[in-house]
Amino acid sequence: FERLCQALEGIQQSIGSGSFACSQRLGFLTANPADVGTGGLRVIVSMRLPLLSARPGFRELLRELGLAARPARNVGPSGGEQLCEVANCIVFGVAEAELVDQVLTGCELLQSMEAELEEKKRRDRK
Repeated sequence: FERLCQALEGIQQSIGSGSFACSQRLGFLTANPADVGTGGLRVIVSMRLPLLSARPGFRELLRELGLAARPARNVGPSGGEQLCEVANCIVFGVAEAELVDQVLTGCELLQSMEAELEEKKRRDRK
């Protein structure tokens, strides 16, 4: 998150006297009303979750974590399962640090669950 803040500061310095339109009540203002709040900050992590994503209840699990997933775009054939993009759902009323933490914590849990399923699959093959 610190690197993200440094990048934002660099962008603000590069635009000189101008700055991002910001409201104390609404957050960063954008041209799309759906993005009001954190300026439409989307934290996206590309992950391989072939076993977990194929299980019933995967979408509900994501919803409980405040996340959503979709197949990754612009990913060429890699010889393995396709990547999925896991991202935050909520942008209203949540601080940027909270969004980053939510996605990272959720992705750690998803990766742990995927690893457990992989281990179970290996054991079942024996």
